[in-house]
Amino acid sequence: MLVALRTVLVSRLLVSAALMLLGFAAISAQAGTEQAGQQQAWIDVSLDAQGRVINAAVVQQPPAVTRDLESWVKATSFDPAVVNAEPVPSTTSVSVQFSLSDADQGYGLKVLSHTTGPRPISIEQAKYPRSARKEGLEGWVDLYVTMDAKGKVTEATVGRSSDESFVKNAKKAIKHWKYKVPTVNGRAIGTVTEQTVYFTSPQD
Repeated sequence: MLVALRTVLVSRLLVSAALMLLGFAAISAQAGTEQAGQQQAWIDVSLDAQGRVINAAVVQQPPAVTRDLESWVKATSFDPAVVNAEPVPSTTSVSVQFSLSDADQGYGLKVLSHTTGPRPISIEQAKYPRSARKEGLEGWVDLYVTMDAKGKVTEATVGRSSDESFVKNAKKAIKHWKYKVPTVNGRAIGTVTEQTVYFTSPQD
């Protein structure tokens, strides 16, 4: 199952400002195990100072699903970014978990949950460790990932893991990830987020 994880946003450009981005979160970019029928989409959005969506772009979805996702996100309000106690425009990415069901005129799209935060745009697959291969283990590692305003990962520390054998390769891989980071008042900000890396036993 894709696990939504809390994101803490840290502004490196507005250190003196009391910056808060409320409700922003990240979701794992790698699907270790998805619930049956559940799908994920990313939507890049621009928000006004009231948290209303003024522009939305759905990433890598069929046209029919894209239209429905755009309609859904444009009808959704988000907590605005706040600088010096004043709400300001911002951008972020929204991860949407949804399902499709049969309907009289094709299908019905049901949004199950959504979270907001930086979107992974370049991912390096973590190498499956030899020690885990011997035992046929599958698992995951939760990492606290710090990135700069360009979306480059600068630090990764382990929160928890299903097995210690996965930790080294998860940290090594995440250092090569790159993210599309949020902006506040037109300026990109550095971000600290939790990210889950999954390991599946290779099929020989």
